[in-house]
Amino acid sequence: MPNGWMTKTQFFITFAVALLPALFIEFWLHRKISKTPGARINLPNKEYWLAPERRAETFAYFGAFFAWYGCAFLFVIAAVMGMAMRANLDPTPQLPTTPTVSILVGFVLFNIVAIGGIYRRFSTTRK
Repeated sequence: MPNGWMTKTQFFITFAVALLPALFIEFWLHRKISKTPGARINLPNKEYWLAPERRAETFAYFGAFFAWYGCAFLFVIAAVMGMAMRANLDPTPQLPTTPTVSILVGFVLFNIVAIGGIYRRFSTTRK
């Protein structure tokens, strides 16, 4: 239940700060990983996937993966914060349980599929 403990300015600052992890994942993480020495990267069959002839392709995959992951993370943040804003505008403010749980369950499933996809992609040395 909203209780008025935060001003609008504080709320929007909190919202902006909540967006930072998504932006970090989407725009910075894959660049950081691509500059990391191969010895420090934990990847199945990394000798194969980080070989000079495949290294650019591997990091291009990571770039696309983290861009989509960042979008999914951003969707979760925006959707939940949007529901919080809408709840505060109702005369009887209450965060809707079913959509909130659905979004979180969807994100957990997205994580499972994403991890499975990475494992499937890099667990073999064949394309």
